[in-house]
Amino acid sequence: VPTIENIIPKPQINIGKRIGDIPLNLKFNTSPSTAASRNSIGEVYEAIIKDLNEAANDLPIIASGASKGRASKAAAKHLLGKAYLTRGWSSAAKSTDFDMAYTTLNELITNRATYGVDLEQDFASVFRNGNEYGRENLFVLDRNTDAVFSESGYNNTNAPDGNKENRNNHYWNPNYTVARNINSDGTASGNLPGSAASNVQLCNRNTSDGRPFLRYFPTSYALNTAFGERVNDSRYSKTFKTIWINNSPSAASSIFQSTLPALSSTRNGVTAQLSSTDTAIWMPGREVTIAERQAFRGCIIAPSQYTDVMFPALVKHLDSTRLHFNDPSDRPYILFRLSYSYLLGAEAAFKAGKISEAVTLINAVRRRAAFRSNYSASQLASAQAAMDITSAQISLDFILEERTRELYAEYCRFQDLVRTQSLVSRVTQYIINPAVPTYPSVPKRTINIKPCHVLRPIPQSQIDRVTTGPPFLQNGGGCY
Repeated sequence: VPTIENIIPKPQINIGKRIGDIPLNLKFNTSPSTAASRNSIGEVYEAIIKDLNEAANDLPIIASGASKGRASKAAAKHLLGKAYLTRGWSSAAKSTDFDMAYTTLNELITNRATYGVDLEQDFASVFRNGNEYGRENLFVLDRNTDAVFSESGYNNTNAPDGNKENRNNHYWNPNYTVARNINSDGTASGNLPGSAASNVQLCNRNTSDGRPFLRYFPTSYALNTAFGERVNDSRYSKTFKTIWINNSPSAASSIFQSTLPALSSTRNGVTAQLSSTDTAIWMPGREVTIAERQAFRGCIIAPSQYTDVMFPALVKHLDSTRLHFNDPSDRPYILFRLSYSYLLGAEAAFKAGKISEAVTLINAVRRRAAFRSNYSASQLASAQAAMDITSAQISLDFILEERTRELYAEYCRFQDLVRTQSLVSRVTQYIINPAVPTYPSVPKRTINIKPCHVLRPIPQSQIDRVTTGPPFLQNGGGCY
């Protein structure tokens, strides 16, 4: 089945007609074939849009709380709107694509009660363990949770290891178990006045905090730019974990000590045991003073101290239901949700010249992001008003930043950047540009991105199996 991300071309790049053209089979194969050829991108989009129109008409409505692992009318409408939008950016675009994308997505949003979906009141509720079938989620990948036959189980000898496991609960975690200098003054080698280095392990690996695989960590762009506003926008604190509690259960916990400030503002000579309820590691998301470090029992890690080992953790994929802290996740994996539809609709409206409509859709998502459970009605109203944007603020860059705040780590960024023809420019601007702040402790990496990387490579094993007829050439015009 062709997938949207594999058929998106970048029209201004002249690296061969094969970019964006893939085989399209519309009949069931009853016999094997070793021949394959590419159909045009226009033909592929026509087939996708035809299928999704039929699905949107024929599929049932699934109520909130029921399994979202089955295809539904709402999910089909979401994908149909995205297909129109993606084609609208492509070389196969039709003049009506952006209008059709907006109309389709806005119909889903306007009639969301009919389709049994709606935005959650609290952004934090979307990815809460146990709420994967909640009202905002449109489509998920269910997983087998049987204790014996599940494909996810570190201690399950019947479970296959490797790619069948959902390890997203591991990939975004820092190594919070590494020993830290609790007397650090925040510099590379300095200590608080009057104190010596005290390197201790403050946390043990546990089910709640997850297994630290150290695969992904947030970029400077994400933390400093996209999530830079944290007063009225609650999504930073609901996307990232910044506090780890001391959890040493053994007699060895006697090493879990830090010194408290004396009247002289030093730590010498005054020690205190960290209890099981004390914060051991805190990332306040800002630089801190010496006095703040002296007054804190555990270890403070400020942004200038972030490394590719220690950084704010992602909470969206954490799984507290696992039996063992090394287990991968059995949670249903959320593929797309209604706030995604709002932002796709805003992008379509923007491209169709419907600026006020784009503002309305974006503001609905932003006003939800202002919600905090401890707010009074007047506090919430004030925060929501502060989150509202105007037509003058709308731009493609703003839409992409809003998508980062709302959809961070939901694995749709590559598609977003390719669709909007922004992949090379934004990666260059925000990842390898020396003018952009980076983590001082993280070695600078050279990223050799090229325009031909807008398409992923085809597995060589598949290309090698085409032995009849003309050879099947790789994507990228020599890029891979």
